[in-house]
Amino acid sequence: MYSGDLSLLPQCFEREMDRLIYFYNKYYKKNEFNSICVAVSGGADSVTLLLLLEKWCRQNNWKLYCVTVDHQLREESIEEALYVKSLCDKLNVPHTILKWEHEQIENHGHLESAAREARYNLLKHFCKEKNVNFIATGHNWNDQLETYELRKDFGSGDIGLAGMSQVRSIDSDLVILRPLLPFFKKDFEKFLTLNHVEWKTDFMNFDENFQRVKARNRINQYSEEKISEISYEIEKYGKARYQIEKFAVFFIKNYCKFSQFGFCEINMDEFLKMSEDVQAEILRKIIWDVGGKFYPTQISINSVSDIINRKMNTVGRCLIKVKKKTIFIFRENRNIERIILKNEQHDVIWDNRFRIKIAENCFNGVIFSANEEYATEIPLLALHGFPCLYENHKVKYSLDLWTKHMVSVIHKPELWDVYCGVDCG
Repeated sequence: MYSGDLSLLPQCFEREMDRLIYFYNKYYKKNEFNSICVAVSGGADSVTLLLLLEKWCRQNNWKLYCVTVDHQLREESIEEALYVKSLCDKLNVPHTILKWEHEQIENHGHLESAAREARYNLLKHFCKEKNVNFIATGHNWNDQLETYELRKDFGSGDIGLAGMSQVRSIDSDLVILRPLLPFFKKDFEKFLTLNHVEWKTDFMNFDENFQRVKARNRINQYSEEKISEISYEIEKYGKARYQIEKFAVFFIKNYCKFSQFGFCEINMDEFLKMSEDVQAEILRKIIWDVGGKFYPTQISINSVSDIINRKMNTVGRCLIKVKKKTIFIFRENRNIERIILKNEQHDVIWDNRFRIKIAENCFNGVIFSANEEYATEIPLLALHGFPCLYENHKVKYSLDLWTKHMVSVIHKPELWDVYCGVDCG
């Protein structure tokens, strides 16, 4: 972690941004875009990010957009958003306020997750409109410490204890960058004070009804020695996670075949050559993708052994069939979604795995499992995890028309992600 002369903060930030772009180009895809959106709430971390990123974008000829999400949970939030706008006006950076429209939420635990989901949905929509492929956020090492504490409380494994990655996909063509992750929050407050720049304080950050605030307050009581110990643990787990995900993603790209019908085939011979940790990560990613759950299922080394030896064949909403040369992973025939279409519905997500675009109104249209309607074309075990549109109890479209023009698989954007730690890559 960086800690030292604050006059060097801009140079350190520039090196960090260059490293993250290099990492993205190496493990994701070559960057053909030169625009980025920075999410700024008005706090010390995000205001510092705005100032440092504006300079980096100018030097590198990148287009910078600034967005403030007004969650409309506090009276002061709009004033904070307008303050960020005033900063952007001085920097000549386009600024947009995105408002979260919602009803009152009483449950604080649900509020925390609902606000996060709404924030990212608003940011994703904005970036799609502007053709932006990167979002920069102000997460810093204090946030990483909190993430470690929260995940440890919930019994997370080694992968989870590595904390947040500095590069993370949140959509098929949208990636979060966290260039401030190696820095402590106190450095930002000192930096802004030295540069006579104001920042805002969100008093919900002190509300102990939120789990993250409880973790934050606990960390504030730790000694510097304790902070160093935890930081060392996070870095240790991060290095291990980087190596595991690097090999897992290489394997998935080269030895896994994803079908347009929503199942996956894994090359057994090559799979057995991988280390146990990498095998577990390969299965975790693919089962998450094929099963369509919102959060991944933990796959242990023992689970891998049971799967290979045919002692376990269902996990994470997936059905697993092990053949001599191939491991097949299908969507399990359980809790399959049924969507009753309304006349104006032409674009729907089914089972969190398929996007279906219909060009015409369907009266009495229902989307659910294909059962055996396409049995001659699709493996039998894949049928229950593949959608079919019925109208008046009859199949609406031929398989050829359906698959070529209306149905497409949605892969988890994190499927090919490689963990980027503060000293990885």
